[in-house]
Amino acid sequence: MHHLLSRQVKKIFNGESPSSPEFKDFLEVVSNVYNNYDKDHNFLEHSFDVSSKEFQVLNNKVLQLVEEIKIEKQSVEKKVVERTAELKAANEHLVALDKAKTEFISVAAHQLRTPLTAIKWIVQLLHKDSEINLKPEQAKQVFKLDEIINKMVKLVGDILNVSQIEEGRFGAKLKEQDILPLLQNILSTVEINAQAKNIKLIKNIPPSLPALLVDEGQFKLALGNIVDNAVKYTQADGQVSVAATTTADNLTITVMDTGIGILPADQKRLFDKFFRASNALKHDTEGTGLGLFIALNIITAHNGQITFRSELNKGTTFIITFPLIKDNK
Repeated sequence: MHHLLSRQVKKIFNGESPSSPEFKDFLEVVSNVYNNYDKDHNFLEHSFDVSSKEFQVLNNKVLQLVEEIKIEKQSVEKKVVERTAELKAANEHLVALDKAKTEFISVAAHQLRTPLTAIKWIVQLLHKDSEINLKPEQAKQVFKLDEIINKMVKLVGDILNVSQIEEGRFGAKLKEQDILPLLQNILSTVEINAQAKNIKLIKNIPPSLPALLVDEGQFKLALGNIVDNAVKYTQADGQVSVAATTTADNLTITVMDTGIGILPADQKRLFDKFFRASNALKHDTEGTGLGLFIALNIITAHNGQITFRSELNKGTTFIITFPLIKDNK
């Protein structure tokens, strides 16, 4: 009999044990319950003791891990701050180098332009005199020299324009201009090259056009670059058309050619500085890749837009729009 039960029974029966068999059986059942309770209690105490130790070990590991993560986080944050400072310093150095490069190119181009202008003037005098005082071969060489000087003058001019764009000094001096004579001037200049390649230059220009707010020199430069490219990258016996149309809000100039077209992979970079499409390089090895970059910046400065569509070996179409002056709407 369980010791606690035995004590209670003796207390109730004054130290004597009951003699009834039924009561003895009852006491045995109760004693078994007490014994089972003791076993379960001991098991639970032992289990709780083991679990507490395991929990403490686990808790210590978690705390250690948290501390390690904290230290690692601080280390990473320090490295990020250090790398950010390094990148900032490197970027500032690159900006300074780019500025120095732009300034050097600008100065160099300015220094080149002055003697080139003098040489061009002398060559023009020789060119005018070639029909009278020069032999045919000499006149031919003067003509070639004139072409070379013109290309060099254009190159220097493009470099100066790009440096001014990058320095933010390529401001457009907008004023109201009659666009028709400007377009006619551009087309008459390009027509010489078109005739040399037997390219048909189609002009769909109405007899009158609304005036626009433009910088005359920049407008002629931008449109001239686009039309000149159309002629340059169109094969002999091809066709280039220039059309002008107006709506209630805009003047649209469309330049369409039947030239070599632009590869789909190259179209995203077409207006990038110094970029030339791979098939353009094969067609014409000369060129700087600056013309469309300059044209885009000029058109944007005039609050205009330029888009294009092109199909390889079939041609390219440029669409340029300029906003009308409010009074002309």
